[in-house]
Amino acid sequence: MGISEHIDDAKLQQFVNSKTNRPVTFAYRTFSLEGKSIGIIEIPSQERPLYLESNFGKLLKDTVYVRRGSSTAIAKPEEISRMGQSRHEVSPPTLLLGWADLRARTVLASPCRVETERLEPSLPGDTFKERRTGHADFMSHFLNPGYSKEVIEFAYLTHLLRPLGFHLQNESETVARRVRFVGRVKKQTGIIVRDWTDRPMRPVRDTMLGPSVDVTPLAERLGRIPVPFVEAYAEHYEITMDFGDVRPQDEVWTAKPMLVGAQDGGIIALEGELRGDDLPKPVHCRLEARIELECRPMEVRDVQRLLRRDDLE
Repeated sequence: MGISEHIDDAKLQQFVNSKTNRPVTFAYRTFSLEGKSIGIIEIPSQERPLYLESNFGKLLKDTVYVRRGSSTAIAKPEEISRMGQSRHEVSPPTLLLGWADLRARTVLASPCRVETERLEPSLPGDTFKERRTGHADFMSHFLNPGYSKEVIEFAYLTHLLRPLGFHLQNESETVARRVRFVGRVKKQTGIIVRDWTDRPMRPVRDTMLGPSVDVTPLAERLGRIPVPFVEAYAEHYEITMDFGDVRPQDEVWTAKPMLVGAQDGGIIALEGELRGDDLPKPVHCRLEARIELECRPMEVRDVQRLLRRDDLE
């Protein structure tokens, strides 16, 4: 018959992990088999023993259960002891970090090729300064006096900066818990690295409409979806990402890219470490991006194609 209504994975995770002595790593997935919808719970190898902290139904608290054939039984002391010993014999996770094209959902080689443009010389600062027709006089004080310069700078940065996302693969049969990446890009002349929240935002001609707003999904703000964050220091950019728990053979894509550019071209080298609760030592990572730069004068159409019709009238 199949299943007509599936369990919500997030609610199931919350329910189970509110009752056990430590978090249980598992996943509820839906599959179609012979035209019928079924649900499968996948539980990878992980630290044991696990037990309930309070009674639930016929299951007792502080009691470890095991499967013997087709039946369930209470574990003997020697069985529980072996569970603790086997924990130390599990191989550590094998993690591989790479560049990613998030739109195409493809992993990019390192060094990857990044094509970008430097539009210089820029257009004159007053190119888009003319007022929009049809404005009443009382509306004139809402016009943004710096609009023309702002929109030219917006076009310059949009052509110069390119997105680069990240992909993390757990190639092992072991869960990688609380995985975090910390890396650095050395500051060099002309190199720019930004996170998505610091991307060029389209200026507004009428200040009454307010500035462009970056609406970040709640899940990203709470760190449930990995997003690269960039912090600029005197001699380097620091890039951090929290991947959370990564199940065996799972792959994780960042929700947003970071932005990279180089006013003179060259190589951007990101060097850092993956750290996690199950890693005996940090995993060293080095990713390179080769910036291939085209230099040409800025044209009016370079700006126009980035704006809405209302901005140009």
